[in-house]
Amino acid sequence: MPDRPFWLEAFGGRSYAVDRKSSPEPILVEHLSIAVLGGTQPDKLDRLLVQNDDDGLLARYLVTYPAQPPLRRPTTAVDNKTLQIAYQRLRALEPVTDEHGNKTPQLLYLDAAAQDVLQEFREQCRDWEIEASGLMKSHIGKLPGLAVRVATVFALLDYAKDGLAPVKMISTVHLGRACHYVGEHLRMHAHRSYGVASRPSEIRAASRIAEIIVAEGLTEINTREIQRRGLSDLQSAKEIAPAFAVLENANWIRPAPHTGSGRPRKSYVVNPRAEVVK
Repeated sequence: MPDRPFWLEAFGGRSYAVDRKSSPEPILVEHLSIAVLGGTQPDKLDRLLVQNDDDGLLARYLVTYPAQPPLRRPTTAVDNKTLQIAYQRLRALEPVTDEHGNKTPQLLYLDAAAQDVLQEFREQCRDWEIEASGLMKSHIGKLPGLAVRVATVFALLDYAKDGLAPVKMISTVHLGRACHYVGEHLRMHAHRSYGVASRPSEIRAASRIAEIIVAEGLTEINTREIQRRGLSDLQSAKEIAPAFAVLENANWIRPAPHTGSGRPRKSYVVNPRAEVVK
């Protein structure tokens, strides 16, 4: 990601000065705050998570790496009217006036009970940090701050949905929910994301093939079967062979016996017990 220091500044929401070549006066952004939402392919995790300096930028992202869901036809329609009302409520929130008469965003503080919850979560994160290393350790160190941000989002979402009194304080209701979501749910997604990225390429490739075997109930597999799928990093025999070797060593597959005349095709028989993994 280019200009990483800029994006690190955008995480804090503080003032930021942008220098311009065409003018001696910089542009002053009073609150540099940018929301980033997007997705990537698992094959790109290695470059995103491993082949970058640990400057704290990626550690600030909340990542999800869910299992592939089954294909289902949609059964419900989007309630656009409710969404529109929610957006209108959020856009109607007024800034406050500071001591100089300037408009400024409303500061939201944690109430006393929520502060106790946050301290407990900080202590829990410290215990997790002791057992972690590398990028995961850096990410866990950011979880308390991320939980506070998520709690603010939860509080504003509830206001947008219910239309009750505007949010003035962050309570244990929203902070407790955020700590659980960030610490117990999203932390597991981070473990999977960082773990996949740090594994050797042949292990990642073997895992991809194993997922195909289980999902499709394959009883036999070969190099051409994998190549025709056009999967990234699994398109040549040179890339596929190490993955097959990993699966063979793990007793997932074994070479299929050759029958008939002609040049034998390198095929593998799948261990029937692989079906149990489903």
